[in-house]
Amino acid sequence: MHVKDIHEADAETYGRVASTAKSVADLLLVQLGSEGTTVFQMSREAGWQTVFHLHMHVIPRWESDGLHKPWDIAPATESDLLEVLQQITK
Repeated sequence: MHVKDIHEADAETYGRVASTAKSVADLLLVQLGSEGTTVFQMSREAGWQTVFHLHMHVIPRWESDGLHKPWDIAPATESDLLEVLQQITK
């Protein structure tokens, strides 16, 4: 079955994709001796998706691999969190 992204997938299909990604991550950890794993699932153009079928990127990682996050992590304010809560619980 082909689905374009997470929004077109039912929970069972997405669960199978996620389960397979975990199996691949575990395999890479053992076989390559990676120090960590980054898993990406991008949906729709605004979410950085460029290949329009549901898939996950499983990337073995090492401390010195040079891959970096394209964002900075900062804690949200209490008021920002409350605003999002209000938006999603309407």
